[in-house]
Amino acid sequence: MKKPVLAGLGAILIVACVSGFIAWNIMSSIPDTLPLDENPQLILPLYDYSNLTMIQGYGQVEPDRFHNGFDFTVNDTTIIVAPCEAYVQDISFFKNEVMDTWQTNLRLRLNSRWSVIIAFESWALNETYGRYQLDAIIVQVGDHVYANQTIGELLHHGSGAHIHFGIIDNSEWVCPYQYFTADAQSTFQHLYVDMGLGWPVGDWCKT
Repeated sequence: MKKPVLAGLGAILIVACVSGFIAWNIMSSIPDTLPLDENPQLILPLYDYSNLTMIQGYGQVEPDRFHNGFDFTVNDTTIIVAPCEAYVQDISFFKNEVMDTWQTNLRLRLNSRWSVIIAFESWALNETYGRYQLDAIIVQVGDHVYANQTIGELLHHGSGAHIHFGIIDNSEWVCPYQYFTADAQSTFQHLYVDMGLGWPVGDWCKT
């Protein structure tokens, strides 16, 4: 009676291994969208700013808490766009135990050095609403996206709804502002004057 069970487990393991190999093979064959000797040039990840209510800066928010990106908080469902040409490397759905909310993180790969993280934090207090947010993302792992291409919507499930926008250089989180295009920097500066939270204008990369 045990043989069918073992056979079934073996089949599951084979499928899992094959699926893992296929996923690894797809990602390893994806070309870079940015030469390794160049820095990213990012646009802002919002299609428009009519729903934007607050921006939290990057840096040492509290003595024991470092904020490793920018938060863009909204008061209604908002279109989110790719900040640059990239490939979708990963989409993860999980419960944020610190905030006690469900969120979806999307990682965009530029090359082996650079990647962008966009965390969709719709302020979903249960898994059902969290999955609504997951379903509102319209790209899939392996997709090739371009700057200003819609990647999904940030839903508004509560007053804390926001995207957390960060960039990683060789596994280290760095301040996104210094990699924005000149136009994106100018727009960010004007928005931060009215909506910035955390520290003074011009000091949004506080370390």
